[in-house]
Amino acid sequence: MKKKTILFVDDDPVSIKLIINEFKKVFGSSVHYEKAHDAKEAEEIILEYLSFKGQLPALIVSDWMMPGKRGDHFLKDVSDVYPEIPLILHSGLATTETVSRLQDEFDLLCFLPKPWDGKHNIDKIFQALSN
Repeated sequence: MKKKTILFVDDDPVSIKLIINEFKKVFGSSVHYEKAHDAKEAEEIILEYLSFKGQLPALIVSDWMMPGKRGDHFLKDVSDVYPEIPLILHSGLATTETVSRLQDEFDLLCFLPKPWDGKHNIDKIFQALSN
């Protein structure tokens, strides 16, 4: 059986490393971790996985404010093409109104605020994935 892949998209290398390390504490090596530093790189990874591995990421966690395409636009585009991928927005700048708007526009699994709160955020992800 192929390992499931979680794709993390964040332009901050420290933030992305912290988040992946938190996921590794919970999921260990049972999951494959991919990272992208912007939406364009993330889109290339999704297409590569689909083309060469015949599977989509099992989860995408994306920052909101990034160079090029913002995370909300990236997640909306992913949702339009691959509605089966659970999507999480991770940001220190998104307002409650922004998150509500995004949840109305597409199926946002959950919102995780920055700075990263390991236990709280992992618990929230588990809760969202089990619904």
